[in-house]
Parts: sequence; structure tokens; C-alpha cells
Amino acid sequence: SEHWLGTDRYGRDVLALVLVGLPNSLKVAIIAGGISTVIGAAVGFVAGYKGGRVDGVLRSFTDMMLVIPTLPLIIIMARYVRHLSIPILALILAAFSWPFAARVIRSQVMSLRERPYVELSKITRLSDREIIIQDILPNMLPYIGIGLAASSVGAAFALVALTIIGLGPSD
Repeated sequence: SEHWLGTDRYGRDVLALVLVGLPNSLKVAIIAGGISTVIGAAVGFVAGYKGGRVDGVLRSFTDMMLVIPTLPLIIIMARYVRHLSIPILALILAAFSWPFAARVIRSQVMSLRERPYVELSKITRLSDREIIIQDILPNMLPYIGIGLAASSVGAAFALVALTIIGLGPSD
């Protein structure tokens, strides 16, 4: 009953180790998840709403980012950055995790832009930005939330992986 999660082989309390590492994991998850969701949502909204050549270019770039093997690249970058702090690691992780949210958001925006209320907004001559913010964004909030959660969890797992191999942040 003294050690709720038990001890490791050296006799250290596992719960205490988890609580010590939790703030860094949460910082990385919040920063990386937030940045990657903002970038992914912006790319997804523009590509999905505009369509045509803009969609083709953004979709191709997103697909190129998706096929990059991120873990080996993150390990290499973490190894060669002189002072790897939590914000720098979060930026590195966010740079490679936004395409997942962009793909989901793009496909949903493409579906929503064909709805009658969006057509009505176009007839009333609302700008594209107003249509996106007033008509499409409220319907996309659950997808954006899921993208934020997925990006945050992925960033936390990447931090754990880098820490296990000895390349985690020094602070």
C-alpha cells in the first residue's frame, strides 16, 4: 500500500517517477499538438474549400510529408540539435505531425462545402473567409478536437521514445 504503482528494479517508486516526468510530457503535448492542429486545420480548410489547383498542390505537399519516415528523422534532429529544449522539441514534432489533421479536415471540408447552407451563403455574397468561419468551422470543431488529441498523444509518445533512447530534452 506504500507504493501504488509499485517500484522498479532499483527500488524507486514508479508513481513518483511518473509524476516527475508528467509536466514535461504535458508541455510537449500541448505545444506540439496545438501547433500541428493549427497548421493542419489551415491547410485542410484552404485545400478542401478552394479545390482545384490549390487543393492539388496542398494535397501533394501533404502527401509528401506523410511518407517521410518521421521517427528516424526526429532521432537524427534530436541528436544534432545542440541544446534540445522542450519548446524546440515540440516544434520539431509539430513540423511532422500536421499532415494527419490536414487530410481529415480537408476531406470533411470538401463534404461540407457542398451543403445547401454553404450554397446559400455564396448566393448572399459572403466572402470565402466568412463562409469558412460562420458555416463550416462550427461543424468542424469535433474533427479539430480529435486532431488536437491525436497530435498531443503522438507528441507525448515521441517524447517518451526519445527519452528512453537518451535523446530527450535536457531541461
